[in-house]
Amino acid sequence: MPFSPELQVSVQIADGKFDGYSSMMTRFVDEQHSIILLSNIGISYDLKQQLTFDIAAILYNQVPPNRKNDATLYLIKSLFSANFSQTLQSLTADNTQFQISEESLASLAFELLWSSLADQSLQLFSFIVSEFPNSSTANQNLQKACHHHLARGAKSFAEQCT
Repeated sequence: MPFSPELQVSVQIADGKFDGYSSMMTRFVDEQHSIILLSNIGISYDLKQQLTFDIAAILYNQVPPNRKNDATLYLIKSLFSANFSQTLQSLTADNTQFQISEESLASLAFELLWSSLADQSLQLFSFIVSEFPNSSTANQNLQKACHHHLARGAKSFAEQCT
């Protein structure tokens, strides 16, 4: 949790998603505050939680983390501008300027797969494997994605899943 250690907060989180819609309600019990996120894009639990805690940091007079160089958010933006592959290539070429989290990227890659964006998903899983070559989780996630029925029709299936 991104809050400073002196702030003790009891948190209850309820999360859900269905067919491209997602929601999260976070209650800060002792302070009697709630933050509710409603989305018509199926963003992952990790990203919703990150956004909720960034909002909470502001609510509790703290400075939220700088997400300017967050690779996951950078890739999400590229989906909307239809240049995901180019963005992923630029991350591969110069990953030193970005904060790269295996867990956050994997969460996005699964969301892409479940949203019928299998080609982008497989590209991202391959990127994760290349960035974290010693991670058994990264390799297992790529294999899971390759065996998923939505991945079989992806243009990059043969390249990423052999």
